[in-house]
Amino acid sequence: LFTNRPVLGMFVFYLLHKLYFFIYVIYGISVYDHLYHQPQAIGLFFTVFSSAAVLGVVCGKLWTTLFKDSKRSCVMAMAAHIAASLFIALTFNRVPIPVFLTLFAVSSFFMGMLETWIMPLYTACAEYGHWKTGVPMYSLVMSTFGLTISAAYALPQVIASFLLRPDSYNQGLTILFAWVPLILAVVAFLSLALIFNLNDAKIKAIQNDLAAGKTQETSESKL
Repeated sequence: LFTNRPVLGMFVFYLLHKLYFFIYVIYGISVYDHLYHQPQAIGLFFTVFSSAAVLGVVCGKLWTTLFKDSKRSCVMAMAAHIAASLFIALTFNRVPIPVFLTLFAVSSFFMGMLETWIMPLYTACAEYGHWKTGVPMYSLVMSTFGLTISAAYALPQVIASFLLRPDSYNQGLTILFAWVPLILAVVAFLSLALIFNLNDAKIKAIQNDLAAGKTQETSESKL
């Protein structure tokens, strides 16, 4: 994890991204119950949340056509998601539910779109590791992917334990559901942009070297 830079970048990015995804899933009903006082609307929230994400996945290829490169596409989708998350944080619990759902649909649309590139970028990490060391590491990278999901699912309760106090529950819930995801999304964006050091051109060069039986030591490519 710490000797394969692309894996580290993807681990940090996807861990933080999935961490606030699970915050939305686990604490969504609390938001509608304690802040909006409309627990019956939670079904509508998850319908919008899921449907917008699926639509984002479907539109991912069109986004790639626009921005050409997989990493660039992922970074730009993340930037759009952060902009929507900022609007959510600034207007949270101050706008009617239909407006909140609209903002959340936009945010979820770009969250879903990110899934277009997640597994291909993880595969690129494995190819990079094979090229750099000469040792195939697909199983190791996929194990890291599994660790990412497990850790992301476990951490929301830890964060919530610091924020949700009986005497300030609503305030803590607002921070947990609005500001924590925004902060995590910004850090995830930076990890993807700055740590993950592969683009489509580099990945193609690595694939060509591996097909020719070359590694970093015997390659003419300087990556």
